[in-house]
Amino acid sequence: MKQKKPEKPKIQPRERTPGRWLRLLVLVVACMLLVVAMGLTTSPEQYNLSVGDIAPKTITATKDVIDEAQTEENRERAADAVQPVYQEDEAALDLVMDNLEKVFSEFESIRAFGEGLRSGKTASAAGEDYVYTGTFAREDLDLARDMCETMNLSDWQLTILMKLSESDFSTAYVNTVNAVRKTMEATIREGGVEVAIASIQRQLLQYISSDLCLNIIVPAVRACIMPNMVINQEETELKREEARQAVEPVYYKSGQNIVVAGESVTEAQLRVLDSLGLLEGNQFDVMLLTGVTVLGILSAVALALPLLMFDWMRMTRLRNALILAVLFVLTMGLCVLAAQVNPYLAPTAMVALLATVLLSPSTAFIANTIAVLLVGVLTNTANTTFAQQMLNMMTAGLLSAPVGIFVLSRRRQQRAAVLLAGGAMAVTDLLAMLAIGCLTNNEINSILTNALWSAGGTVLAALLCMAVQPVLEWCFNLVTPYKLLELANPNQPLLRRLLVETPGTYHHSIMVANLSEAAAEAIGADALLARVGAYYHDIGKIKRPLYFKENQLGDNPHDRTDPRVSAAIITEHVRDGIQMARQARLPERVIDCIAQHHGDTLAAFFFHKMRSMEGGENAQIEDFQYPGPKPQSREAAIIMLADTVEAAIRAGGDQTTEEIERKIRELIRDKIDSGQLNECPLRFVDVSRIVRAFAQVLNGIYHKRIEYPKLDGVTALPGTDAPAPAAPAPASPAKEETHASGTVH
Repeated sequence: MKQKKPEKPKIQPRERTPGRWLRLLVLVVACMLLVVAMGLTTSPEQYNLSVGDIAPKTITATKDVIDEAQTEENRERAADAVQPVYQEDEAALDLVMDNLEKVFSEFESIRAFGEGLRSGKTASAAGEDYVYTGTFAREDLDLARDMCETMNLSDWQLTILMKLSESDFSTAYVNTVNAVRKTMEATIREGGVEVAIASIQRQLLQYISSDLCLNIIVPAVRACIMPNMVINQEETELKREEARQAVEPVYYKSGQNIVVAGESVTEAQLRVLDSLGLLEGNQFDVMLLTGVTVLGILSAVALALPLLMFDWMRMTRLRNALILAVLFVLTMGLCVLAAQVNPYLAPTAMVALLATVLLSPSTAFIANTIAVLLVGVLTNTANTTFAQQMLNMMTAGLLSAPVGIFVLSRRRQQRAAVLLAGGAMAVTDLLAMLAIGCLTNNEINSILTNALWSAGGTVLAALLCMAVQPVLEWCFNLVTPYKLLELANPNQPLLRRLLVETPGTYHHSIMVANLSEAAAEAIGADALLARVGAYYHDIGKIKRPLYFKENQLGDNPHDRTDPRVSAAIITEHVRDGIQMARQARLPERVIDCIAQHHGDTLAAFFFHKMRSMEGGENAQIEDFQYPGPKPQSREAAIIMLADTVEAAIRAGGDQTTEEIERKIRELIRDKIDSGQLNECPLRFVDVSRIVRAFAQVLNGIYHKRIEYPKLDGVTALPGTDAPAPAAPAPASPAKEETHASGTVH
């Protein structure tokens, strides 16, 4: 019975919506961090001291207390002074020698295999046409590697063994066994294996070549050797614990002075004050903790619910939720630090600016609303009325953030836009603070000072945003306009290779990029992402450029290749492209465009060619399909359509405007009918706009040309009076298939 051929694995789309428990975990962690931050910054202070500060008064111990830090330090010092207890491993010598014998037995098999290949006595795995010319075939190296189970040998190590003579191998074997046995009969303590290996290496270098010694023998010895004196963990830990218990605790008696007024506070004194709860943040207040906890939870919920309502598609991605959590924690921490100088210097605007660039303007607006509330609580100080300070900071933050978000969202493709947005927010902050001050304060100097500090905090936020943004882009591999602009640079390594190694594909990608950008702009999609995705969508063709029509110079290797192999090569360029993109660390959304630009369409040309051949009636359609998945985004769908349309229109030569537009509609209709656009959020009105955008671009390229008159066997050059030599009669055009028919172009 004929077995069914296993299906070709599909490339699965990235998971868009993580489990609810993951999103809940992010929310819980964010709540906990906010609660901790607010608890630490709003707790009442007793003594605000640090190492080196001058004590404002004499501080005494309120009760007998052990200096835990100093006592533990003394105990650890005593424990570290205890020498390890060793015991002999009697089985180590036999085990090492047995392992070494097994390794050399495998080495001998590899050496003999190589000797047989060199002499011609052993058949090569590469085939009957293989002739040894100084190097071994890849198949033979892989076969030799399978002979060694104890070590993972590289091609270079295998080559050394396979070229080794029997006498040299015997010399290496005898000397290695003797050196290892001699070393193992001595004492090798746990932790001293490398010293023993270095000793063996020095002995072996006297008898065998350094190449063989360092590349083969020493790694083999390292894989086999082990200490014969091992640490008795139980006895050692018992002695360490005895040493710890022998140390007397360090006490401060009740009433004993810890710090005397006017003295510099030391680290040891600070630890004692901390253990007594006499330092900042150590006082436990149930009411305060309850208020802080409830406020933190409500803040997280108030942030999550609007985001899920108005930006659901974006915020259900776990990575975006993590980014937002990082932005909040980072901004809150910096605000607390800045508040030590002045509460109004807090860079609250960081959340709005970074969220606009990294996520979306709507997310930034919602996040900023919660951030200004939290910063008002976190930066509360004793020398300012709590309610008044919160009112000032919240009002200024709520009024200035929309201005910055608007400015930045209009110029997201320019890094300097962050400074421009920060400047606009600073001016708004200044005016808002002046207005609030005029309503609540009669001291013009105080009003102006607070306004200037607030504007300075916004400028600081813009500067910090420019510093932090590239780091977050790299950490989360984000697709920001700035990242896309960098990837669109023709000097990017992958694009440079595409130009040099596959010039036809490069030209095709440029055309697809122009079409994709125009279509994306027409339907309101991300035009820059569509352009960059189109640039990289065919990078997989770099691996086998001559199997694609646009890179061929006459010879077509598919004419002498089995259709199934041809289809596999053609469809594999998607996987190759994904692999190359991941190695280059391209953003996931760009990789999605590579993976999805063919969907699971059929390489129809090779499928029908196989069906037409003798014995090909049972050809499975799955063997001729692209791996998928189907386009999941509007940008990926646009690239698929642009890829198909550009290839088909180019293959058709000069055409009229009506012919081009009709052809575009037919090609897109084929994609719709085959279900390739079923999983992307394109609407019918979007498809109509895409058709018009494609037609507008292509009409400027593939239009009818006028025929220039021939004069006495020559053709006049267009735009000049000078004749050009008559061109030879054109050869019959080579058959060129298009993407629409699953072709190689």
